[in-house]
Amino acid sequence: MCGVSMPIPTPDEIDRWHKSGKLVASVFGLGYVGLCLSAFMAQRGIRVVGVDVSEEVVEKVRRGETPFFEPGLEEALKTCIASKMLEATTDSAYAVESSNVIVITVGTPLGVDGSAELRYLRSAAEAISSRLRAGQVVVLKSTVPPGTTEELLKPALEHGSGLKAEQDFALAFCPERLSEGRALEELAKLPVVVGAVGPRSRDCVVAFFRCLGLETIDVGNPRAAELVKLADNLWIDVSIALGNLIALFCETYGADVRKVISAANTLSRGYSSVNILNPGLVGGSCLPKDPLFLAAVGEKLGIDTSLIVSARNLNSSMYLHVLDLLRDGLLEAGKEVRKSRVAVLGLAFKGETSDTRESQSLKLIERLVGEGARVVAFDPYVKEAPAETASSVYEAVEGADAVVVATEHRAFQEVDWKRVWSLVKKPCVLVDARGIVDPNHAIELGFIWRGLGRPPQAFQRS
Repeated sequence: MCGVSMPIPTPDEIDRWHKSGKLVASVFGLGYVGLCLSAFMAQRGIRVVGVDVSEEVVEKVRRGETPFFEPGLEEALKTCIASKMLEATTDSAYAVESSNVIVITVGTPLGVDGSAELRYLRSAAEAISSRLRAGQVVVLKSTVPPGTTEELLKPALEHGSGLKAEQDFALAFCPERLSEGRALEELAKLPVVVGAVGPRSRDCVVAFFRCLGLETIDVGNPRAAELVKLADNLWIDVSIALGNLIALFCETYGADVRKVISAANTLSRGYSSVNILNPGLVGGSCLPKDPLFLAAVGEKLGIDTSLIVSARNLNSSMYLHVLDLLRDGLLEAGKEVRKSRVAVLGLAFKGETSDTRESQSLKLIERLVGEGARVVAFDPYVKEAPAETASSVYEAVEGADAVVVATEHRAFQEVDWKRVWSLVKKPCVLVDARGIVDPNHAIELGFIWRGLGRPPQAFQRS
């Protein structure tokens, strides 16, 4: 296919390329989304050329090593590299020339003004457009504000290549909607939202994802697809904020937030049910920024986005509430944060990942250290912390005045709390910010218990 000028491929042509082994995809950006997607496609018979500007990332991928932890990814990566179904390079020209489908997964961080920083997308568009040829398919998966595909990417590709979208090459926005810790599983089952610039682009992009065995949902145009991704993350952020708000009320009234939310979620209305998410510490690369993309756009359009901002402010401050719970428990123990040894279990922003971006656990540790605590942290997937680190849960808790569960790793759900109790300094405070410890068991062992939305009085025997 390479170097041959042709019109936008039909679905039948896409299918023939796949069956003959001639379907090649280049993936621009080997971060979390790009690398997971590359391995997923390579496992399903599509040869992949992964592109990244970082020599270090490219060399790691070539060795079959992942720059981060994701369940099942390293094994999949090693297999794909060994079979030559996946290669990594810093040569963007080679990647474009080698492929008939180009997928863009570069980062879109939050700018200083709260809007999306799109410089990496502009750079990728420039690199792609200089080698783009007729008959190729371009899919943007990076999270962007509404209008970006048509107002930034499309003109950049057309200007740099001299080609026209929907006439010479296909163009669509298909948002990534993965949850870290379950990426490969979700890649195989989540439907792909497609917002194309026209019907020919839509048909060939749908055919491409059909080659991967995936269902697609056509939402009409790129703007609608861009809004789908932002709507998903806005719902998650607002619903967790609602859970956090209810948790604060539960602490005041002596109720267990898990029981309150579980009962509330049994109410059906229309074609769905109440679905409040459990409270917790929100971090990562998406939720702390994506809702703010909409807030920034809304401000320009005169749309009231105070709901977005309020939810974001509440979620981003929950580590301070966890700190208050810890202070309260230490006060009951006759201690204070200063000079206390605090074991923090978990550094990643959520369970089963090594991602520490916007991790509230790290922010909590920094505050504790700043207030004079001796912090010892442990995370099975993260080895660096702004404090002393331990090699196991039990090493971290030895001699501790307090233990904080900050991440819901499966390893922490399997902790022997009786053994922990034998190692800590008595009296000892246990703060569970993730709802994974049995409060009754902890209290029976002798811990001074504090839980997010789970006050000790909710578990006292009457």
